[in-house]
Amino acid sequence: MREVKSRLTRQKKAIYEVLKKSGDHMTADEVYAQVRKKLKNISLATVYRNLEGMTEKGLFDEVYVAGYPKWFELKKYTTHGHLFCRNCKELRDVVECEFCKTWKRIDKEMGFKGEEFKFLIIGLCENCKNER
Repeated sequence: MREVKSRLTRQKKAIYEVLKKSGDHMTADEVYAQVRKKLKNISLATVYRNLEGMTEKGLFDEVYVAGYPKWFELKKYTTHGHLFCRNCKELRDVVECEFCKTWKRIDKEMGFKGEEFKFLIIGLCENCKNER
């Protein structure tokens, strides 16, 4: 958590620890429920504000699908994406696929130095697709 230049409050530390321990995507409400077990007086607004601020500082990634709450996860990759099943609501990481590597070709072909690459594909997972 060395990247955070602002003051390391116990709220920030608790939020970071919850997402680190989870290792998965969590909404602000889910983070709040877990943090409240340690910090009884923390407010939902404080959790939202800190999640947003820590995401801006590069500690977390944020995934947003219209009509759903944002999900947050500990930043693990500079190139990765997500698959969201609109039927069962599963959100999965996609790492090291050919699509993830496309941004490197952009640098060579267009002279644009990409620093991060993220994508979101919305559709049906294999289980839900086979049910139809």
